[in-house]
Amino acid sequence: MMAKELEKESARFSELELDGDAYYGDPGSISRIGSDSVELRVMRPNQAYWSKSLPRSAIQILSFYCPADKDFIKNEKEERLKYNNGEYHVSRFVEVLDINVFSF
Repeated sequence: MMAKELEKESARFSELELDGDAYYGDPGSISRIGSDSVELRVMRPNQAYWSKSLPRSAIQILSFYCPADKDFIKNEKEERLKYNNGEYHVSRFVEVLDINVFSF
């Protein structure tokens, strides 16, 4: 069901928008991704990166929430552990991730 909704969202974009940068902030969509350049840029496409030999079902990009506030991340991780939340391991990963190693 979610895949169908995401396909509808992507169908709204022109070829030029699909080949361009992605921005966060579209409140009318599930993904919150749009093409409005006044919003926060979340992805810059690199056409050389995509492997055309893989099936469409192959995951070539992974996206997740990564706040800059390390104290927030630590508290969230500890709360998830306390309540046996399934996303505890995601919080552990995000806590040690150095976002500064990526260039935007």
